[in-house]
Amino acid sequence: MGNSIAMNLGILTLLGWRSMLGLLLALQKKPGKIGMGRLVIIFIVIVLSILPVFSEGQAQESWLIVEPVHGDFGLSQERFQSDNSAGSSHFGRDYYFLYEEVNLRNRISIYDPRFIELNLGAGLKLGQGGGDADEENNQITRYNLSANFLKKHPYSLNLDYSKYTSEYEHSPTSFTILDRKESGGTVRLQEKIGLPIPLILGYRSVHQQSDSFFNVPYAGNTFDQQVFRFDENTKSYDVSSTKAWEQVSLNWHFHSEDVNRFQFYNGIPVIIEYRATQLNANLAGTAGEKKRLRWYVNWSDRDRTDSPRYAQTDFNTDLNFRIYDFHSNSLDSAVGFGRSLLEQGGGSDSLVSGEEVRLTETKRARGGLTHRLFQSLHSQVNLRQEQTVYPDYERIVKESFLSTRYTKKITDGRVYGGYSLTTRKEENTGSLNLLVIDEIHTLTNFDPVTLNSINIVLSSVVVTDETGTITYLEGPDYRIYQTGQSTFIERVSGTSILNGETVLVTYDYLNARGDRLDRTRVYDAGVHWWFMEPYVRVTVRREEISDASQDEAALLNSGRSDIHGLKLRQLLWNRVLPSWSIEKERNTALQDSFLRTSTSAGLTVNVFIGVTVTFFSDRGFVQYKPPERFSDVETRGANMQYARGRIVASLDTRKTDSQIVGTDRVVRESKGTLTYRLGQWTLDTSLRKANERWVYSSDPTLEFESDYYESKVSVKRNF
Repeated sequence: MGNSIAMNLGILTLLGWRSMLGLLLALQKKPGKIGMGRLVIIFIVIVLSILPVFSEGQAQESWLIVEPVHGDFGLSQERFQSDNSAGSSHFGRDYYFLYEEVNLRNRISIYDPRFIELNLGAGLKLGQGGGDADEENNQITRYNLSANFLKKHPYSLNLDYSKYTSEYEHSPTSFTILDRKESGGTVRLQEKIGLPIPLILGYRSVHQQSDSFFNVPYAGNTFDQQVFRFDENTKSYDVSSTKAWEQVSLNWHFHSEDVNRFQFYNGIPVIIEYRATQLNANLAGTAGEKKRLRWYVNWSDRDRTDSPRYAQTDFNTDLNFRIYDFHSNSLDSAVGFGRSLLEQGGGSDSLVSGEEVRLTETKRARGGLTHRLFQSLHSQVNLRQEQTVYPDYERIVKESFLSTRYTKKITDGRVYGGYSLTTRKEENTGSLNLLVIDEIHTLTNFDPVTLNSINIVLSSVVVTDETGTITYLEGPDYRIYQTGQSTFIERVSGTSILNGETVLVTYDYLNARGDRLDRTRVYDAGVHWWFMEPYVRVTVRREEISDASQDEAALLNSGRSDIHGLKLRQLLWNRVLPSWSIEKERNTALQDSFLRTSTSAGLTVNVFIGVTVTFFSDRGFVQYKPPERFSDVETRGANMQYARGRIVASLDTRKTDSQIVGTDRVVRESKGTLTYRLGQWTLDTSLRKANERWVYSSDPTLEFESDYYESKVSVKRNF
């Protein structure tokens, strides 16, 4: 009883004066989700917290078992400071945030956990902070309930319900409310009740709703309010089964999903409705003496009924047969076949919509042999052919791969060497350009994403949101560029594309019209002896093309790459581990010819039990030609780790100097972390300080410098 009262007081103390004050202020206003959300959460906290009091008196009842409430609560604070200068301009920011969080979990069993098992949970996270003239408030509430009926019986039922609400206010520019409700159930039926195969039946309903209000500065001190509303209902149905006999196994899964989505942005409503279905079945088995024959069959079908319609059917089969296996000398063979049919365009009824339906058919065949002799020799030969037929284009790919590798153990080491030959022939006929419609990509942070095709015509690229109603602009919203034959797209600062948003990309790309032949040979050898490992690797690539335009011929990238290097690594006195390596590469490829030198040095010392100190230095220098340009990046630093008993700490400091295509950049960074555990309490702290400076060689007066300071403190207790 005393422990339960103490826990209740601790939880109410956690909510603190700030939570109670926020509740009173919210209730004084018009009844809203913030006030009611806090009121409901506090009520659930009190009810769940006193359950252990009653469970102590009922613990002896055999039909009801109420476990004590457990969970965690904590406080955390974050602060970020920046000081930036660009030429004569100077600006900075001081940003802070305070979080309060509590999570509760409880389990109740009726007539033993196998009859009914209830799991309840609730969580609350409050945040307040801001920087300069901005102010931010955030509240996240979470509830979940699940019930398991007849657990571990031949027939069982699971039901669950959860609700997640997030309210975020960034004054004076925006306010967002996100509400997500999810419920579902699963029925498991086993063969013991008379079914020929076990079955799992599932149903799930998800409702997501968000309202965002943005105050955009319009004129003077006035604001133009923009509203974004999102409402989506998703219902899904699942049926699956897994069955294994003596030599055959079956696994299949059917999924159907109905989506109803409504979006409203800047006065433009958009309604999207579609059904997506997917059926996947796998059949595998063995036959013969010692199961020498292994076979596998896969069939899948996917369909989406919105416009443009998408439907794809795939069939693949593989056979593997061990020809012989005698005294670690084995020979295996493999053959495989496959077929894919893709339909794009039109709607649920393409004749009514009038949109063009694009059919793409792909046929695949492969075969190969693999030979192993003890642990020393490994060789393989693989052949593959693939034919793809588009509406106005056809491609046939024939590929062969041969490799052999030998490894020999010697005193204090081993010697190894290998050779591989890859030959790829493409026969292309049809139109010069191919069109890709609505290629799906997710853009996160400012990271580059590679588009699926090569030789893309940059002027043809169109990027829209997932609905296709908003067209984003190159420059203000995204950046697109090419390196070699690949094309990359990424978000830019100030973009209208949200972080983590899914976009659709449409473009033309240049196909390799005519016949194309690529041959790649790779030779490698090395010795790993005692503390050193010298090695060499040579790659020779030759590309030929016929019946092609001058632009396509200019994309050929034949050439040779010679790499040789040396690695040194040796443990001394069981405490000191020095390491050093150097690698040089000479690449004479037609498109990207360069010379590269990479060096790395490190020293790790176990000072005493629990303390490790590491010093490191890495440098990479690349000289491109033509045109003449270079890249030089060097990083030096030290790291200390301490882990003993209740304390885990680390300290890291490093400096990075880089010169990349006319830009000089220097980054100095120091970071320290500390974790201390005492009983059920945990303290986490971290500090980070960094300075970044860069100068453009084309204009030395254009200089930028930034100072960053970041701190985090968190206290958490489990109960």
